[in-house]
Amino acid sequence: MSGKIKKMIDTIIEQRSHGDSIIAGTVKIKLILKGINPDKFTQKSDDNPTIITKLKQIANDLGVDLYSGTTQQPPPKVSSSYQARSPRI
Repeated sequence: MSGKIKKMIDTIIEQRSHGDSIIAGTVKIKLILKGINPDKFTQKSDDNPTIITKLKQIANDLGVDLYSGTTQQPPPKVSSSYQARSPRI
């Protein structure tokens, strides 16, 4: 079965970034620093068991559950008391 590595990488990025492109870029950099270049893998890439094991460890380190599609830690909440206000003159 090919494409498993790409799916795992995408899951890690999606779950850590929660749709924020800046955080997604940061997660990609973390993966590269850990030896996995996300741009190198496609749906047609062969599934290397060594890479899969490494991705499972990275996901665990980052708090991502690859099988349920959710992070183990919810994203931080933004205080509801914060409101953008225009300056008073």
